[in-house]
Amino acid sequence: MENRIIFLHSAGWRTGSTYLWNKFRELPNVTAFYEPFNESLSVLNEDSLDKVMLLPGHPETIKESYFEEYRKFIKRDGGVELFRPEFSHHNFFENDKSLNKHIEIYLNNLIAGTNDDNKIIFAFNRSAGRLHWFKSVFPSVHIFQYRNPKDQWISMQKTKMIPTLQGLNYESSIYLLNGFSKMFDPILDSNFKTTEEMNYFFFLYFHHIFKKIGFRYADLIMDMNECSSSAEKKEELKSQIHEFTGLDMDFTDLDIKQYPHRMQEDFCYSAIDNMILELVNKLPEL
Repeated sequence: MENRIIFLHSAGWRTGSTYLWNKFRELPNVTAFYEPFNESLSVLNEDSLDKVMLLPGHPETIKESYFEEYRKFIKRDGGVELFRPEFSHHNFFENDKSLNKHIEIYLNNLIAGTNDDNKIIFAFNRSAGRLHWFKSVFPSVHIFQYRNPKDQWISMQKTKMIPTLQGLNYESSIYLLNGFSKMFDPILDSNFKTTEEMNYFFFLYFHHIFKKIGFRYADLIMDMNECSSSAEKKEELKSQIHEFTGLDMDFTDLDIKQYPHRMQEDFCYSAIDNMILELVNKLPEL
């Protein structure tokens, strides 16, 4: 296993993925690319790069633009070299090598343009569905991290993540673009009283899909709640990271927020929780 290039895959947004990316970024001789599939990369220019501000709920230790590492790859007329908008939301669960060839070319271009002495971190929020492909094409270190889904959902609501079309969240929107995938075969006729219920359904459904994929293909699994639960767990994580990456990291400040049960009752939908568990058991081989 080649450990110069390290892939971070998350089970969606608000999982502590930005914290983990920033911990790597702070290390010397490391180049850490933030969200290589972020849709903003299609229009990024130097002016907008310099105006990127700290997002709510993110580590205050982030001092430079999230996309600073892309600066040298920005085209004269804007946008990052070889990035395509469809990387963000289309073919979300596509693992065919020929259909992902443009992603491979794009990432290899970032690798080729990075200092040979640096380790490279790719910190994704939109990659878990393609983890099988990543493993086959990039035999590097692949780390999958996730968070208690109810805490994750509440965090998404409290930080007021911007919905997409007609009030749909990212997961619902991605379903509309990728409904042909076999990942959605178990879903036959799901009716929801509100858009919010539908958003919660697809958020939780994606969480379980990502976990199944991550547990099968990743080299290291990080339960962010467990990792932040004690000094002993943080030391264990530090040891695991060093084993797989050769990097020494300090996780004493890792503290993933856990919300009280009464908030889970207010924000979550128990009937959907039970429905999802039944559907996930019907998923095809991932």
